[in-house]
Amino acid sequence: MLQKVTLDKRNAVIQQVEIFSEDFKGKFKGLLVSKGIMHKGFVLLNCDLGAEEFIIDELNQIPQVTHAYVTFGAYDIIAEIDAESQEDFEKTISLKIRRLARIVSTMTLNVVNPE
Repeated sequence: MLQKVTLDKRNAVIQQVEIFSEDFKGKFKGLLVSKGIMHKGFVLLNCDLGAEEFIIDELNQIPQVTHAYVTFGAYDIIAEIDAESQEDFEKTISLKIRRLARIVSTMTLNVVNPE
């Protein structure tokens, strides 16, 4: 059965939700609850000489890759991965990233506590 909700009740609920959100603001840094993302990690990649921009373009087409950067040092590229589960995280790396052309090697870093 449908109930009529008065404007006062609706506004009171909205106010309570706003207070609740304000109380928890900043307590879930790195954990993207609204998107259902529960696992974060990074992949360090080495690629063929001159392939960095090609790899960055390919990585940016993978939905779980939130950021990808060319770096100087022991690795050529670092990619940030946000996945819904550990299984999705592993599949993204093994089936999508490691299979990209011109990737020479990878190192995966799992974030233990994404807060």
